Amino acid sequence: MKKIMLFCFSILMSAFVFGQGNFKVVQQQPAHYPKGDTALQIYFNKNVKYSQQAYDHRAYGYVQLSFDVKPDSTLSDIVVLKGIGYGVDEEVVRLIKPLKFAPAISNNVVIRSNMIISINVKAIHDQ
Repeated sequence: MKKIMLFCFSILMSAFVFGQGNFKVVQQQPAHYPKGDTALQIYFNKNVKYSQQAYDHRAYGYVQLSFDVKPDSTLSDIVVLKGIGYGVDEEVVRLIKPLKFAPAISNNVVIRSNMIISINVKAIHDQ
């Protein structure tokens, strides 16, 4: 009987000890562009250099990007999820590569995180 009680007690204790590893992960701050979304769009509007092909096709719409923001604020693994072609996608990637983003913070630790953003583009000559 003592062996059965000891066995039950050890099972209960192991469940209690191993169950203590559960903790809630709280992302206190998502990654973001420090100057804000509007400033990011203005940066693209001012600096984008459209190809002649983009102007000829009046390329219009948005380029959707996915990228990782590393703890040192640099970007990696930049992927075009939705593009419009005519060299515009490559130009948007060229412009975003050097930018610094504020990294995400989770449980008071700076972490790598993924972002997905959309950049509006319009390759139309102003008349």
